[in-house]
Amino acid sequence: MVPGFCRDKKMEYSAVDISAATSLQRLTYIYISMTTFWAYDYACALHEECKFLRRSRWTKVKALYIMTRHLPFFLIVMHLYLNFAAIEDPNLCRYTVDLH
Repeated sequence: MVPGFCRDKKMEYSAVDISAATSLQRLTYIYISMTTFWAYDYACALHEECKFLRRSRWTKVKALYIMTRHLPFFLIVMHLYLNFAAIEDPNLCRYTVDLH
């Protein structure tokens, strides 16, 4: 049995809870679509980007380019993981939501 859930009583959600869940779901859809477009862009440009990076010498600008090109993709994947992770502890769930 799930803690905090009684078989005889139905859980009722307030309008605020439903609105928050709907907003979180829409935000997750936006992140998924952004990740899909970014993954498509990476797949299309990967060959040319590798050629360009191999031919150029290592500079601070090249390092900055690599960071700015790949760091957002990593952050979005981590954000999606946190949104889809099944967290059963309400306190931990609230902590991860507040962390975002």
